[in-house]
Amino acid sequence: MLAQLDTLSELHPAALASTTRLYYAQFVAGTQPLDPEHLPQSYPPSFMNWHPSKQAEFSAGRQLAEYALKHQGSVITSLTYQEQQAPLWPQGYLGSISHKSDRCVVCLTSDVKTYLGIDLELWFNEDKAQNIAPRILTTTEHQFATQIDLARLCCLIFSAKETLYKALYPKVQQFFGFQDASIVELDLEHQSYQIQILRTLSPEITQGIIFQGSWIEHPEHVITYMQQPVLPSQSNI
Repeated sequence: MLAQLDTLSELHPAALASTTRLYYAQFVAGTQPLDPEHLPQSYPPSFMNWHPSKQAEFSAGRQLAEYALKHQGSVITSLTYQEQQAPLWPQGYLGSISHKSDRCVVCLTSDVKTYLGIDLELWFNEDKAQNIAPRILTTTEHQFATQIDLARLCCLIFSAKETLYKALYPKVQQFFGFQDASIVELDLEHQSYQIQILRTLSPEITQGIIFQGSWIEHPEHVITYMQQPVLPSQSNI
């Protein structure tokens, strides 16, 4: 089913460049049955086979992205899709989308020579954190459990690594997992972090490189995001 955006706002985190905007919205799922013949052409053919909640999340994210493109002056506001439903942005724009439950977020920039990623996660409970910690936390990251409770730590690190993946995958074009990067600095006061690449992903993204990220806290969720200029040999995109 398609979603209807409800509350919509623009966030203004200081860590983003002046050419970049961050949009947040809550949405409600539609109640009318879908007609495949009236489905937006930018939606993948498999959309009709998805669970209704996934359809609503995808629809909301695409609607918010279209709003962002229009708001930032793009003549083309519809997205096409690539493999795994990844969005293909209009020429001159680069964005990142995340959605969870009844909320979604979009980060959009006109600076395409950048790594850009965003992720939204509902805060984990203790049981989920205990189950997921062995899969996502590196040895280095366990040390931060003395500064923040495990549930919030796991959620924050999970989200930060999802953001990193979204930012880097368009450039490296290969899968990398939670153990291929590690948070090496976590600044709770300024809500920022440094994340280090633990294995070489491409000639440009090599082992040891550190990226900067930030987050925004909400009582029910966390949003992580990162934006950095592409490395010199990739600046010709």
